[in-house]
Amino acid sequence: MNQPRILFLSHLAPVGPLFGTRLRTNQTLRFLQELGRVTIVLMSWLEWDQSTLDEIRAHYDLAMVSKLRRAPPIKGVAAVLRRELDATYMGGHCWGVAPTDVRKLEELCESHDAVWVQRSVLADALGRWHWPRTVIDVDDLLSQYHRTRARQQRDPRQFLLDMRRSWLWRRREARLPERFASVVVCSEADKQSLGNGDRVHVVPNGFASLNRSDPDKRIPNRIGFIGVLGYDPNREGVDWFIDLVWPRIRSEVPDAEFRIVGAQPDVRWERIPGVTVLGHLDQSCGELETWSCAVVPLRVGAGTRVKIAEAFARGQPVVSTSLGAFGYVVENGRELLLADRPDEFAAACVRVCLMPGVAETLGRFGRVYYEKQLSESVLLARVKQAVEGALTSIAPPHRC
Repeated sequence: MNQPRILFLSHLAPVGPLFGTRLRTNQTLRFLQELGRVTIVLMSWLEWDQSTLDEIRAHYDLAMVSKLRRAPPIKGVAAVLRRELDATYMGGHCWGVAPTDVRKLEELCESHDAVWVQRSVLADALGRWHWPRTVIDVDDLLSQYHRTRARQQRDPRQFLLDMRRSWLWRRREARLPERFASVVVCSEADKQSLGNGDRVHVVPNGFASLNRSDPDKRIPNRIGFIGVLGYDPNREGVDWFIDLVWPRIRSEVPDAEFRIVGAQPDVRWERIPGVTVLGHLDQSCGELETWSCAVVPLRVGAGTRVKIAEAFARGQPVVSTSLGAFGYVVENGRELLLADRPDEFAAACVRVCLMPGVAETLGRFGRVYYEKQLSESVLLARVKQAVEGALTSIAPPHRC
């Protein structure tokens, strides 16, 4: 089919400050526009100001804005049992939309050749089980998020609560290939988690093409982190790095500096010797080019980290936890250094700072990985495959 009409349902505006999820949103939109004529529907719990909507309309065909509303709490033993035991339960996100919006959205879905939905919260908000000709983009598996968070819990009650949530979401996620014509995930590991079926496609988090950073611009012993710091996994990771890793690095490299880029930082970080908190930067490229090493000290989360794709695109050395590098098929010591204990993480950062040969090797192989696995030409082909799968697939059985 030439130039199919594609409806894009998103919870994020494709304009404004860039961060991991919005980078994926904007990149996906660019790819879809290369494949067909794209119409956007915004579905969010946020209130959009007029200037933002005007900016979106200046660049995209915005058909509708729908407000997500908090669903009323469930009542009764039967309802609670269904939530806990029925894998087809669609109220787990606790959001819905007005009935009039449901009708309009149904009409829009029917009038387009294909639909791309960002995250299952939007699909579930419509109360619709069966989505023919539709791609669902599951960039984060909630089952993995809660499983990794459970491992960090010290409170037994919170541990059990997160394990329960992980179990609930894993059962619901396993049903996604029954509901949607195509399911998109970020990594082969996530695909295996969903059963590795023909309907599941891998579209990694990538990054726009960049020239490899000039090593001469890097400032010796400058280590950096970038991410939205209001996001709990990022904040917890930076806390862990500053409290347990940073003192070890400074004892070996007294002039080391840790630079933190991202909105909503913790004010206490500014009081730590050697730490510089920059907050949100509209243009971060110049700052990132000065880093000798990028760190990804995450211990909780799901999906894959765009910050690693960005560092690889720059040819920048990376030190990460195993969870931070989840979903990237990389080798420790080749594309990046992996470490999960504070002493090992600190030692890896010191290696990169004090051994130029190590930094050069990591940067070179990270860039090769980017070109082969994460470049825009590679991702465009994968998005095309997912859309074609939705357009040509035999409808899954209607089970609800």
